[in-house]
Amino acid sequence: MTRVTFFFKGGLIVGFEAVGHSGAAARGEDVVCAAVSTLLQALELGMIQVVGVKNPDFQVDPRKPLRRMVWGQLEGEGWRVLVETVRLSLKSLASSYPKYIVVSEVERNDLSF
Repeated sequence: MTRVTFFFKGGLIVGFEAVGHSGAAARGEDVVCAAVSTLLQALELGMIQVVGVKNPDFQVDPRKPLRRMVWGQLEGEGWRVLVETVRLSLKSLASSYPKYIVVSEVERNDLSF
């Protein structure tokens, strides 16, 4: 199962973590895993290349399925559209495939890992 957690601070999304493999199908044939990976990669690229987030705390662990990105509190509104679109897309995916993906939200004051 894939678990995606969005981190909030002061009511704003400040990062995410995704852990696990959905297990909906064999590796290379898992459409749930492919959808999660695509959405999170779009979020990562959008935050860095479109929004212009500088030096986010970014972690990918090659030994296990883990992705984490924390960008902290940002100014403006443009980034929210991107983040909310991905968050709502993942929640929709989780409602369609509840055995394979869970999306949660936690308030976090300490963003260090």
